Amino acid sequence: MKLSIRKKLLGLTFFATVVPLLVVAGVIGFVVAKKTYEDSINRITTYSNIANKVYKYRMEEIKKNLEELGVLTLQFKYIDVLKGNAQNQAQNVPFTTKEVENVFSIFKTKNNLDFLDLVDGSGKIIYRVNNPSKSGESIVSMEPSIGGKAFSSKKVIYGTIKLARDFISFEKLDDFLNLGFGKTVDSALCIEVAVPIVYKNKIYGMLLGGDILNKDTSLVDGFKDMVFKKDFKSGAATIYMDDISIASSRAGKLGRALGVKLPSKIYSALKETGEPFIGPETINGVDFISEYIPIKDSDNRMVGVYAVNVEQGWFKKMEVYLRNVILIVIGLAILFALILTFFLATKFTKPIEELRDAANKISLGDMDVKISIKTGDELESLSNSLERMRLSLKAAIERLRKR
Repeated sequence: MKLSIRKKLLGLTFFATVVPLLVVAGVIGFVVAKKTYEDSINRITTYSNIANKVYKYRMEEIKKNLEELGVLTLQFKYIDVLKGNAQNQAQNVPFTTKEVENVFSIFKTKNNLDFLDLVDGSGKIIYRVNNPSKSGESIVSMEPSIGGKAFSSKKVIYGTIKLARDFISFEKLDDFLNLGFGKTVDSALCIEVAVPIVYKNKIYGMLLGGDILNKDTSLVDGFKDMVFKKDFKSGAATIYMDDISIASSRAGKLGRALGVKLPSKIYSALKETGEPFIGPETINGVDFISEYIPIKDSDNRMVGVYAVNVEQGWFKKMEVYLRNVILIVIGLAILFALILTFFLATKFTKPIEELRDAANKISLGDMDVKISIKTGDELESLSNSLERMRLSLKAAIERLRKR
C-alpha cells in the first residue's frame, strides 16, 4: 500500500514526538510514585515524632502538677495531718484529715489521674485516693521500681510501666483489665510519676501518681485529631501493651480494635532492635504506611508500642493529582503536535499536488497550464524549472507546426 507524504509525515511525527512523550510520561509517573512513597515515609516519621511528643508531654504534665502538689504537701504538712501527728500543732496545721483527703481527690480528678498515693518518710503508703482503707505497703520493695528508685535517689523519676496485678487490685482498677467483647489482659500499661518530697536533702515522703493507658482514648484521639483534622478517617494511632492493643483511635463494629495482636514479624523486629519499625502493611484489606515506636520503661525494657498508621490513599492523593496533570499536559502536547504536523503536511503537499496536476496536463498536451508556486524554497525552484520547460516545449511544438 502506497502512503502519501502527508501520512508519512504524520507517522514520522508520531514516532518522533508521541512515542518519546509517552516514554517520558511513564518515567515521570515512576519517579512521582517513588517520590510519593519516600514522602509518605518521611511524613509518617514526622507524625510519629508528633505522637511521641504528645506522649512525653503527658508525662511532663503529670510531673509538673505532682511537683506543685509536693510543695503544698510539704508546706502544709499534709503527711503529718494524715498520720495524725499534727493534732498538737493546730495553729501551724490549719487542715483536717478530711480536708487534706479532699485536696488529693480534687487534684486527682482535675489532672485526669487514675491513681494518686502519698508515701511517708519511711517509704510506706499512708494514703490512697482510690482506696483510703488500704495502706502500709512499702514503696521501696514494690515492683515495678519507679517509686523505689525515686525514694532512694530523692529524684523525680517517671516513665511507662506495667503495673503489678496486686497494685491494680489495691487501687481498685481491675476494670482496666477488661478490654470489652470478652477480651481481657493481666496487667495495665501506665504513665507513672514519682515525686519525692525533699527539704534540705531530707526526704519527708513521696507522691506517686499515674495515668493508665488501657482503654484511654485521649492520647490516640488527640493525636489523630491534631494531625488529620478533616481527613479524620485517613489515619489511626494505637497503643500496645507488649503486643496487645489496649488503646486505639480505630473504631468499628467491635469497638476500638482493642485486644488485637501486633503482627509477630513487627513485634519481633521491635524486640530485637529496640528501634522503630516503619513500612507498608495491610489492615482489614486497607493499605497503610505505618510506624511502630517502642515504649520503654525506666530500665530501657520494651513494655509497649505506640503505632501510627496512615492510609496510603491519603498520601496518593497528590500522586494521582500530579499524574493527572502530567497526562493532561502530554495529551495536549500530542494533540498539538498532530494538529501542527497535519497543518504543515497539508501546506507542504499542496504545491507538490499542484506540480503533479500541472505535469499530468502537460503530458496530455496541454501546454497552456501555467506553473507558478511561491513557497520560497526548493519547490519554487522546481516550479520555475518546470515552467521554463513548459515554455520551451510549447515553443518547440509551435515551430514544428509552422513547418
